[in-house]
Order: sequence, then C-alpha cells, then structure tokens
Amino acid sequence: MPEQDIVVKIFNIIKCAALGKVKNSEFSSIIRNTIKNKILTKKEMHQVCGLIIKSLFEEEKYSLKYFNLLESLINLCVISGDIVIGAILKTKFEKLENKHIGNFFLLFRFVDFLVSKKKPVSSKGNDTMKLAEEILSIFNWYVELITWNGSENFTNYVVKRLFILLKNRYNCVLLHAVSKKSSECKKLLESRALVLEDKYPVISTYIRENVLIFKSILERPYLTGLKHDFEAVSSMITIYATTRRLESAKDIAEAIYMISKNLQFTKTKMLYDMFKGILYNFVNNKTAHEGNLLFSFAIVKFPKIIKSLLYDLRVLDKMDIVTILGKLVTESKIINIVESQCKFCFWEILIRELRRHDLINESDMNDAISIRSSEYNNKEDEFEEALYLKPNLNFSLEEGLNAWESLIKLPFDNLSTVFTGLKHVIKEGGDSFDGILMTIWFKEELGNLTRLFSKINYLCQCKNDSLDENSKAIRLELFDITLILLFKLYYHFPDFSIEEFVGLTKEEDNDNEENFLFYIWNVNINKNVNIPKDCDENVSELDWNNIQVTVINDLSDDIETELNQIFSEKEDDENKYIRKSLEQEDKKIIQDNEEKMECTENEIESEDFNKNIEEKNEEEIKKENMDDEKMSKDNYIKTDNLKCIEKVENEEDIKIRKIVNDLYEDKPFWNEESDFTQIIKLIPKIAYTLCEDLRKKLYEKNAIWCFRSIPSFIICLFQSLETACNTRARNDVLDAIQLVFKKGNFEDKTLYDRWHFVFNILGNKVNELIRDKCYLPPGAHYLITGCKRILPVLGYKEIPNSNLIADAMVYTIKQNFVFPEVINIMDRKINTKGVNLWCDLCFQEILRLETPDELDLTTSLLLSMGFCKPDECFNQITKHIVDSILNADTWYIATHQPGRSALARLLVRSMCCMIWVAENKKHKKIFNNQISNVEIDPNINTLEIVFSRFYKETLSGHLKPTVSFILEFIYEMAIAPQTPELSKLYSFVSRKFIFNLARLDPFSVTIDIYYRIFNFDDNGDNGILQFATLNQIFLYNEFFELYIYLLYVYNKMDLMNWAVIYSDVLEESKEVLIENVTDFVSILSEEADDLDLLCSMASEPVVVYENVEKDGTFEKLYEKLNKEHPEVMYVVQVMGNKAKQDEIFSRMMASKYGLILQVFSVDEALNGFKFDNPEAAFEQFCSHIENRLTKMVEEENNGLDLTVYFDIDPIDRQLASKSKNEEKTLKLLEYKLEKLGLKDILTTEAYESSLLVTGYPTEWNSYKVGGIFSDFPVEDVLIVGKGISLVTFETKFIAAQAAANIINLKSEDKNKYVLLPLIEDVRCASKKLTLIPNVC
Repeated sequence: MPEQDIVVKIFNIIKCAALGKVKNSEFSSIIRNTIKNKILTKKEMHQVCGLIIKSLFEEEKYSLKYFNLLESLINLCVISGDIVIGAILKTKFEKLENKHIGNFFLLFRFVDFLVSKKKPVSSKGNDTMKLAEEILSIFNWYVELITWNGSENFTNYVVKRLFILLKNRYNCVLLHAVSKKSSECKKLLESRALVLEDKYPVISTYIRENVLIFKSILERPYLTGLKHDFEAVSSMITIYATTRRLESAKDIAEAIYMISKNLQFTKTKMLYDMFKGILYNFVNNKTAHEGNLLFSFAIVKFPKIIKSLLYDLRVLDKMDIVTILGKLVTESKIINIVESQCKFCFWEILIRELRRHDLINESDMNDAISIRSSEYNNKEDEFEEALYLKPNLNFSLEEGLNAWESLIKLPFDNLSTVFTGLKHVIKEGGDSFDGILMTIWFKEELGNLTRLFSKINYLCQCKNDSLDENSKAIRLELFDITLILLFKLYYHFPDFSIEEFVGLTKEEDNDNEENFLFYIWNVNINKNVNIPKDCDENVSELDWNNIQVTVINDLSDDIETELNQIFSEKEDDENKYIRKSLEQEDKKIIQDNEEKMECTENEIESEDFNKNIEEKNEEEIKKENMDDEKMSKDNYIKTDNLKCIEKVENEEDIKIRKIVNDLYEDKPFWNEESDFTQIIKLIPKIAYTLCEDLRKKLYEKNAIWCFRSIPSFIICLFQSLETACNTRARNDVLDAIQLVFKKGNFEDKTLYDRWHFVFNILGNKVNELIRDKCYLPPGAHYLITGCKRILPVLGYKEIPNSNLIADAMVYTIKQNFVFPEVINIMDRKINTKGVNLWCDLCFQEILRLETPDELDLTTSLLLSMGFCKPDECFNQITKHIVDSILNADTWYIATHQPGRSALARLLVRSMCCMIWVAENKKHKKIFNNQISNVEIDPNINTLEIVFSRFYKETLSGHLKPTVSFILEFIYEMAIAPQTPELSKLYSFVSRKFIFNLARLDPFSVTIDIYYRIFNFDDNGDNGILQFATLNQIFLYNEFFELYIYLLYVYNKMDLMNWAVIYSDVLEESKEVLIENVTDFVSILSEEADDLDLLCSMASEPVVVYENVEKDGTFEKLYEKLNKEHPEVMYVVQVMGNKAKQDEIFSRMMASKYGLILQVFSVDEALNGFKFDNPEAAFEQFCSHIENRLTKMVEEENNGLDLTVYFDIDPIDRQLASKSKNEEKTLKLLEYKLEKLGLKDILTTEAYESSLLVTGYPTEWNSYKVGGIFSDFPVEDVLIVGKGISLVTFETKFIAAQAAANIINLKSEDKNKYVLLPLIEDVRCASKKLTLIPNVC
C-alpha cells in the first residue's frame, strides 16, 4: 500500500468518526482492518498527526473528538505518543488567529496527558536520556509560546503550565542530567532562564537553582504554638557545672555546638541559652557547696568555653556576645533574682571576667555595668538589704590562684618548707583549699595538683633513717596531710582515674605503680570487709504496712542531735547516770568544735554567737572536769574487761588482735619510724576485728580516738567500712567515728585543722551511712501523692530507685529544664551501671506525652542528660528505640503518631551524638598515639547493627508499622540539618536499603530524600537518575497494582452479599417479586463473568425488607440494614411509584452508608426485568457496580462518599422542582447569589473567576461536581445549597470557557446543567465564545 494512501485512509476514518458517521464501538476494528497489521513508519505517523492537528484548528466544532480519536490511535499502538508530542512541538502556531487561542487549552491538556503517561522503557542511561530530551523539547516549546502571543491571559496560562512542568521533581532530575551530559542543552537552559528573567524572575531563579544546579527542597516543617523553648543547651550547662566532669573547655564547646546544630539553633540562641543556663542554676541554688561549683564554673570555666567557640571553632564573634549581653541586661528580672540569691553583684564579676579573657571590649564592659548600676539606683531600697556581701562564696578566687602558684613552687628537698605550705592549705578546715579546688578544676590543671600531692606522699611513705627526729615528725604529718588532700580530691572528682591521680601512664610497669601508696590502697588493698550479717535481720519478712518509727526523714546536718537519738535507743536504764555524765563532760568541747566546724557548712557565721559560747561559767567547767575524772575511772575499769577470749589461729591474727587491744588502751600502731606502705595493709583487718568486737557488745570509743594523730587513717577505715555489709556492728564503728568528730578535744592547732579538714570530707558521709541502717519505705510517685514539692537529696552511696528516676523525669518535663537535683539523681543511676533502667524509665514517661511539641521538647532534654556519660547513654538510647520498634511485643507503643515522628527524630539526633562521641574519642587516641587498627568503636558497631536490622525488615516485601517507622526515620534523617556527623551517618545507608523502601512506598521515598542522602551521582548504576526513573515506574505501577490487588481480593473473597428493599407490593405478588429479583441477580453474575467484571453475587439475598412507612423515603430501612447487616454491599430497591425525588433520596441514603444501589419499579420486577436490549442493559448494570467498587477502593483513605446536608430554603426547593425552564432557573440562581453575599466573603479575583452551577443530582458531593469541569483548572468547589455549588477557576477567562463548554451537556438524570457566572463580563464572554467541549 502506498505511503500516501494509508495516511489518507486513516485520516478519512478519523474525520468520519469525528462527524459521527463511524460508531465508537466500530472505530478500532475499522482501523485494524485498514492497516492490516502494518506498522506505520515515523514519517507516516508524523503525517497523520499533522493532519489531525491541522483539522483541530480548522474545524473547531469537532476539536474534542479529534483528541479522543488521537488518543485511541495511541492506545491501539497505531502511532506513538512520542511522535504525537513531536508533531505538536514542530507545528508552527505563529500565524494562527487569536480566535483559535482557545484551542490551545485543549492542546495543553492533551500534552499534559501524554507527558503524565510517559515513562522510560528501562532505567538505563540511553532510555532516560531520550526521555530527558523530550522533556527539554516540551520545556522549550512552552518558552516559545510565552514569547509568541501578546494575550496576557494566554501567556499567564502558559507560564503556569511551564511552572507545573518544572515543579515535577522527576522532570528536574531529567533536565539536570541532560544539562550535565550535553553542553548545548545546558546553554539552552541558561538562555531560556535569561529570557524569562525580566518578566518571570521566579521561573528563571527556579531553573538556575533546581534544574541547572539540582537542589533538594526538603525543609523541616517548623513547629508553631510552642509554649516552651528548647532548653537542651542551658541544661547541658547544668551538667558540666555540677557533675564534676573533667572535660576541657574546648570539648564542652564542641559538644554544645554539636547539639545546637542538631536542634537547628542559631548561634545567638545557643549563646543566649548558655548564659541562661548559668542564671537558671543560680536561681535554683540550694546549698553553699553547689553555689561554689556554679560560681567557679561561671567565672573560671564559662569564659573559656565562649573563648573556644570564638577562636577555636569560629562560630561566634564579639558582636554576638555583646548582643546577648545587651539582651540579658535588659531582662533584669532574672539577674535581680540571681544577685539576691548570691548576695553579691554577680553580673559585674561575670562581665569583668569576660573582659579579662578579651571576649568584649572595654567600652562594652562599661556599658553593661552602667546599665546594671542604673538598675541598682532605681531600686536602691530593694538592693540595699540583698547585696550586702562582697563577691566571695567561702573563698576568694584571687587567693585561690595565689595559693596554687605557691604550691607548685614548693621545694621537694626541704620537708619543713613543704610542710609549712601544706599547713596553710588545710588551715581552718581547708577554706583556701576550696578555692584551689574550684579554680584548678575549671582551669583544667587538676591532674597537676593531684600528681603534686601524690609525689609528696610518695616521698614520705617510706621510713628514712638519715632524717633527724624533727624531720621524722614532719614526715609523719606531711604524709597524713597529703593523703587527706588526695582523698578529698578523690571523693570530689569521681571521674578522675587513679592512674591520673598519681601521674601514671599505661607504659609504666606495675613495679613503679606499687611504689605509690595511694595507688596501692585504692587498687590492691581496699577490699570489701567480710562482716557477718546480723542474725536477727530478715528483710524479706519486713511488714511494709507497719514500718518502724526509727526512719529518719530529717535531712539537716545537725549530727549531734542524730547521735543522741541513736545512743538514747541503745542505752538502758542502768547507764542513764553514765550518759548524763558524758553529756556534761563533752558539752564544752562540742560547742568549741561546732564553733569552727559549722562555718564551713554555712556561708555566714555570726560573731556574737562565738563570743557567747566562749563566755562560759567557770564553776560549771570545774564541775564538768570532776565528772570527767570520775568517768575516766569507769572507763579504765571497762577497758580491763575488753580482753578477747576468741582463739587465734596464726601469727597474723595474733598481731592484729594485739594492735586492736592496744588501740583500746590508746596506743596507736604507728610511729615516726613506721613504713606506711606496710602499715596501711593492716587497716581492713583492723576494721574487721573492730566490727567483730562491737558485734559482741564490747564497745569502747578509745579504739577510734587513737587515730587522732594521723586522721588520714580514719578515712581509710571509713572506706573499708562503707563497702562492708550494712550491719549494726559496722554502724557502731561509724558511730564511734562520728563521736571523734564531735567530741574530740584537740589541743594542737595543726592537728585540729587536719581533723576539721577530715570532718569536711567525711562528716555528712558518715552521717548518711548511719541513716542507711534504717529500713526506708518504698518510694511513691510525688506527683501522684502530692506530698513532695521538690525532689529529695540523695544520700552518700544512695542509689535512686525506679520511682525516683520517674519522679525526676516528670519534674524535668514539667519544668522544661534539667536542674542540678535531677542531674544528681540521673548521674548517680547512670554511673552505678543502671543506664538500661534509666533509659527505660525515661522513655516510659516520654511516651505518656500526647502532643508533638511536648515530645520534641522532652526528647531534646533527654539528649542533654545523655552527656552525663555520653559513651553509654546515646548508645543505650539508640538501642532502646530500635528494640522497641522491632520487638513484636512493644512496636505498637512506638509506631503510632505523634510518638513515631518524635522517636524517629530522637533516633537521628542520638545517632549523630554517637558518631560525635566516636570521632572525638578517635582524635584523642590519635593524639595520644594509642589508636589500634583492629579496635572497633562500640558506637560505630551499634550503628552498623541498627542499619542491618532495618535492611532485613524491608525484605518482608510489604508495608507494616515497623517499615512505616523506618520510612519516618529516613525522612527525618534527610531533613535533619547538615552536619559532619550527619554526613557520616549517611555512609551507613546502603542503596539497596533505599531501593527496597522505594519499592514498598514510592510516595514516601522521594527523589529529594535520595538526593539528600547520596547526592547527585549519575555515573554509576545506582545513581540518582536510575533511582528517579525507578521511582517514577513504581509510582506509575501503583495504579495498576491497585486494580490487580482488587481483582485478586475479589477472586479470593466470598460472593458479594446483597439485599432487597421493596414497597407497594400486593401480598400475593411478594413471592413472585423475590423470585424475579433473585433470577435477575443470578443473570447479573453470569453476565459479569462473561464480561470479566467484578460482580459475583451470592445466590440468595441476605435480608428482605418491606417499607411500611407512608413517606416513601426508605430512610429507616437503610439505617436498619446498616446496623443489622453491615456485610451487605449491593441493594436492589423496588418501588411502587418510581418518583424521581424518592429515587434521589434513596441514592443519598445508599451513598451515606457505602452501598451500591439499583432502583426498579414494581412493574419491571413483576414482569421479570424485560428490557429492549437485555445485553446492553446488563452490561450497563455490571459496569455501574464495578465502577462503584473501584471508587470505594480509591477513596479508602478519604472515607466513603458522604453527602453534605443543608437546611433546604424555598429557593432550593424551587430549583429542585421539575416545572421550570432555563430562564427561570437562572433567575432563581441570581436570587441565591444575592442571598449568599459572596462579594463580602471571596476575594475580588476569586469572585470574578467563579460561577454557580445546578442541574446535577442532589446527592452529588463536591468531588463529583468538580468532575463536570475536569478539563479545566478548578481552584475550589463548594456546595452552597441542595443541588447548588460554587465553582472557582484559576482565571475569569477559564470560567468563561468552562461555562461555554459545559452549558449543553446533560447530567445523568437528563437534566440540563445551568451555570451562572458571578459577574456580567464573564456571562457575556461565555455567550460569545465558541464551544470548547470537554477534554475527556
């Protein structure tokens, strides 16, 4: 067949079909017979398309049919869609008249339709590049049309179509790929961007930023309506200021900056929160010791942290600091509270320290101080009483620095000089040492101080025969002082290792380590004392409902009162006189000691109080001395009876027994000649022997009093006892130690200072260990009982229980800040190997929250708590979340919203913190030359395991809650702020993992997510171009999979249940009616099988209802059917009088309850459903059922088709009436328009582009009404009355086109659509416009 003949024949058939001479059902067979399986060449296809497009603009009347026929040719594979697009793009439109511009709207729609159906044959490079070139051609065509026509409306419409094309992310990827591959294509895109720059800068910018340079558009949706601010950074200040951690200022600065980037804080918010954390903690300060810590941190460490942010990390500048200081000084309320709490001008001291570190200028310092000065002047009366102290909290910062400088210059070869220097350190209980302690800690030189004391102690621990008597005595006291100082530091800084204390490194031999007595004691000697348990104690049988009254709830530091309470319980009536004598004997000594000791526990000591105690009556003192002599005689008699009758087994036991007996007689087991390395090994055995004696009721205080000449051994004795079992014997020894503290009479000033210093170390600790012997009641949640307003203070060695951890977490959530008391509880639990329980309890409280804002705030606070022990906490947080998600017993708790998003976000942040910890540790090891190639960091290992478990979860092949969480996690990871830690986290994500997720849910794993994780890489098989193509294929196949799944379900499911509802049927005709309906449904099922449609019905109806109501609405029967038989999906309704209004209302009821309805008259049912064309009728019935089923599945996520009901006004009733013509309907619509008052509601543009429409079935919802105008860009559809809708288009020109096109179409009930544009201009334009039929 000649080339020209086949083209002409095809075109003639198309023209006949457009004119209606060829039926739609015959069109495909005629075309196939014409071409006789011949495949058209590209040239022939171009010719056919050219003729059709030419006819489109010449024969305007049939333009819609030409497009429908062209689509049929594409579906029949006669011509290619690519050829059609190419023919459209190559057509010259410049010479067309303006009257044909309206046809472009159809043309644009058809091009959009063809582009939406396009997908590459495969994901290979050649196929995708071919598709990219076609998209580039369409893009270029749109740009040419923009520059071609002068009509503003037309140009704006083309601009919108162009922007929609570019907004498609797959198109952006294709255009970017083709621009990278071809320099000509890149130049074309650049030139087009330049052409559009003047009139359409938005499109021009979009081309440059999203096409030429592909950029991810993922952004975190910022939360609104937050009642609280994120306080993670300010809470971290609490951790580093109060938990005695040993990080350097640079490490703290890096941690704060890392968490700030994770939480998307600006640098000014980060700095503001740092200052706010200092102030908040001062406001909450409850003890003098805590105040010392905060003040030292704020003055010494805090400026160093800011300096590191300024100079090391370079994230701040001086102007930022000045800005924040200006903001703080104007918010004077919190500073007023802080200074009233501190009793001095804290602001001025802080500002001067910032200036001393060169963080602010001189002028800025003066301005900040002067603003506060004006505040003082304005509120002089208020501040006169509050600020009466100088800026010191029991120590002076300057004096502490000077004392440190003096210490490091002490000559080791001159013991007397060293002794004089250290005596000054412990003077008056160690006030100056507190200054050194805080200063050196925050100056990050603590290791130098401990090594100094360790070195002095090492020089004094062994005996030296070459020393004279005076030097030997000095050696004894110097050894004691340095050991006390080391214990003070060791108790105060639990994170400091014993090797760091004595200055040892891993390279040194064990022999060298054995030389340091402090190391020997804490590592090799100080073991648990094996004290037998009390035989009469049985904890399991304790009656918790009747707890003993001996529970001590008072947390005061009044040790004397507590000791008297203990002794009063132990002494019987026979010893009352002795106890009274003891009290009189020790009364003066206690008062003298308290006068000096209590000054370290309180910030202010009244001088008048000291004078009153010293002015004692001399007669009373003499009387007490006489009682003392009498008591000594009694004691002497008691000591003689303390001989141990227990048999000893070896020489060592004999030696220890002798030492203890000597202690009872006030004979210490050491002297100036002793080798303390050997002496200290005896202390645990002595502790055991003392406990054994006291367990046998052999009590004597002098056994402890003997330690007065070397109080450091009391600390050793205490350390041995605190690890022992909690028995009465152990507590009796602790009582004796407490008695020495309170009733010891020290004549030597140096000895008194040392005991005073030891009291500061052990006083509260001994007291708390004594309290521990009482059985405490089980904890109760303070928010439930309402009895506690603040969190309790933990005792020494007290491990918080589960209730207390939960209380602390709830307290943190309510306060939105991590206060020091919370950190003390959490830190104690974490450091006692309770990180698992800590994590579980915190998450239990977190998951009780209900709003996304609360969850996000609380999880950020949990992150800040993790810095108590970052090596373990972040690892445990990550493990807990993953285990909760993947555990079959707990996944439901963590996979619902809003918890799912919050936990996914927390998981990403926690993983970033893990990577930061691992990298930080790695850098330190490299710096110390300790790195090993074999060693794998546990945090990195955990991350690898997590992603491996996630990958295995995606292999299931279907969506489930756990996969939904993984999708949420990937999304949160993609939108997280870009940090080095996040980039490292991306490296754990494999491409196979992402491709599996994309197959499961292509809508969630978008191109932008893939690009954010893997960046743009189109060189490999797994590049973004391949992913984008496969993602597009997945999306394209989703619609077909839906239908296949529907088919599969209905093939596997039971037959469709159905019911019959009838009315107005005679009694004798009811059986015939039911039989005929059953036969009708049976034929319906057979026809559906032949047509391969989804319409398989059950053999019998589930239920048959007769309507006995007279209103004929069937409303109650539908409600009853839905309630009693929800399994019914199909209803056959037979009505005596098939009135239109009744049928419409029945359809509304069916739509309301999600039913498929077909209505017949009684005559049709009784006559056996005889139709003129039975085959066509049953095909129509089956198609209706299948379409309705498909619609239900598609709208599964949006619910079923529900009708919105209105109060029917008279205008609506008249519009629903049949007896009205078009002119009357328009008049009624005009009345309705006036009544609605839309001019006051809509914008001017929306009012001009809207029209009222009626004439459709009243049960239709807004989606079905919008379907009438499916070929036009509809902005909104609003039902404004029964059977009346307001439809808004993009422009008033499109509104006119739509009105002209729709006005002659018929609705399903044969009524004519009536449309009323809201403004007169559009009404006139719609009358003049040529008919533009529906695209579909």
